[in-house]
Amino acid sequence: MREVIRDPAKTFRCPRCGAPVTYKGRGRRPVWCSARCRVEASIERRGNEIVGVKTEVVKVVSPAARLSDWEKERRQQIERNLDRDAVVEMVASRPELLMDVLARVEEQGLSAPAGDRQILSDAMIRTARSVSPETVDHAITSPQRSHKRDVSEWVTLLDELTMQLATGLLYNRDLPTIDDPMRNLVDHYLQRVDSSKH
Repeated sequence: MREVIRDPAKTFRCPRCGAPVTYKGRGRRPVWCSARCRVEASIERRGNEIVGVKTEVVKVVSPAARLSDWEKERRQQIERNLDRDAVVEMVASRPELLMDVLARVEEQGLSAPAGDRQILSDAMIRTARSVSPETVDHAITSPQRSHKRDVSEWVTLLDELTMQLATGLLYNRDLPTIDDPMRNLVDHYLQRVDSSKH
């Protein structure tokens, strides 16, 4: 396999015809300059496989993926020298980083002993109380109490479900999951309608 290092600051040329490859700034960077070159290269690869010619694989990599030994050593040195207080300050001052940390804790769980997990849990509740006391106290004292939706909310939700069913946004593989809830909904709705007529 041959690697081509693509410098993002410079124009990259099509491996087939040599024309410049343009990148619109979204998604994966293209390798070919046009759909024609991509299709012709694919046809050529298939033809080569049929006649037994070994295809040359070209891997296009960014310079960042090819760090020199000096760059790797420098990065490791920076990581070692980045002290704990700097990391704590960075996470505390940027909510999105804190959210990432909390998501990672929730994802992986903690392999720490139960006592350590309890300390962390208490600290999180304390912090949440200082940030938004009324929300936390309400959640802790009445977790069983749920928000009662008004009729307009239900209309919106049912319209959205109808639209997703009609347009296929709710996939066929998910239909069995909603079978029982839908059946219960229809049964209870029809019971209420029947009882209101009498």
